[in-house]
Amino acid sequence: AVVTGSAFRSGETVRITVQLMAARPEKHLWSQTFNRDLVDVLALHSEVARQIASEIQIKVTQDEETRLQSEVAVNSEAYENYLLGRHYLRMGGETLWQAIEYFERAIALDSTFAPGYAGLALAYSDLGGTYNIIAPEDSWPKVREYAAKALALNEGLAEAYTALALVKQYYDWDWVGAEKEFKHAMELNPNSLEVLEFYLVFLGDGGRHDDAVTLYEKIIRLDPNSKSHPIWVVYYSGRVEEAIQLMLIESKSQPEKAILHWHLATWYTEAGKYDDAIEHLKIQIPLMKGDEVDEVALLGNLYGRIGHRAQALEMLERLDELMRQGKYVSPALKAWVYSGLNDRDEAILWLTKGYETRAHRMGLDIIWVKYVFEPIADDPRFKDLLRKMNLEPW
Repeated sequence: AVVTGSAFRSGETVRITVQLMAARPEKHLWSQTFNRDLVDVLALHSEVARQIASEIQIKVTQDEETRLQSEVAVNSEAYENYLLGRHYLRMGGETLWQAIEYFERAIALDSTFAPGYAGLALAYSDLGGTYNIIAPEDSWPKVREYAAKALALNEGLAEAYTALALVKQYYDWDWVGAEKEFKHAMELNPNSLEVLEFYLVFLGDGGRHDDAVTLYEKIIRLDPNSKSHPIWVVYYSGRVEEAIQLMLIESKSQPEKAILHWHLATWYTEAGKYDDAIEHLKIQIPLMKGDEVDEVALLGNLYGRIGHRAQALEMLERLDELMRQGKYVSPALKAWVYSGLNDRDEAILWLTKGYETRAHRMGLDIIWVKYVFEPIADDPRFKDLLRKMNLEPW
């Protein structure tokens, strides 16, 4: 069976119409219309879910029933600002500042609105983690603070546990603790693509490729319209060359999509095809419009590895220039370039600075880009740093 529905808002009133259709053969089974004031919208979500569960005759567990009964009335203006915040959160990048602005408006209107605090936690985690826009000390303490506030108001928020998992992953380097929080979040909301995708990065960066493939397959079932997910299943299955060919097809259909060229550059680097990796970085960097911090560092690493020392040093100068422009440049990225140059002392120096500041691209990210550190991987100082970050030397 398939559940379909529509939502309509007029002023402070919301109308939701839900239908249950049999798929084979196609047949209308049930429909119902719900009308509520906007302040009751969260309770309306629960009522609709409960009605659908009843019609398809599934047993609602005690935990699920507790969550369905826990929704309370909300300030409609706060909720609207929260939804706008979620919209900009999904867009990512510099729009995260707009997301933060809307989440702050939501909690200013209703200081007891827990999802608003969870939204702030996730926005700051993206600023400090996914998009590397601000320094770790400016992001992760705020993530922890806002996640704690959200859970103090509502201990059943999967998004807040996800934010705590991200703090432990990127800032505490507590891999066991991070996984525990991810699993708790998934227990609360098993079908949340947001939670699953963050956990997927955790598994992939940690080299747990079999687990990542299993999770990707679940994500594909939940979101079959995604074109990139099957490529990652191929990649995590160890078929890097096949994944590259599929990603090339994807990049030709969307040549302006910078992230596709980044994936190709990193995969070509992993495969030892440095010239191909450089070619895609040269395509990507102009698309980044001044945000090419990681790309410049990888390019510098590759230039060093093919013996183009002068060009590698130019990439170090470019990183310094980006810093002068106000971009956050992790010390680990300078270590990428020095590793490519096989300048072990400088690479270890900058990695040590990254360790001391809990910098971006440290922790599990070092496992993810281990091919970047192949030239210095046998250095005892490098192995010692891995142990300090609770990572086993490869």
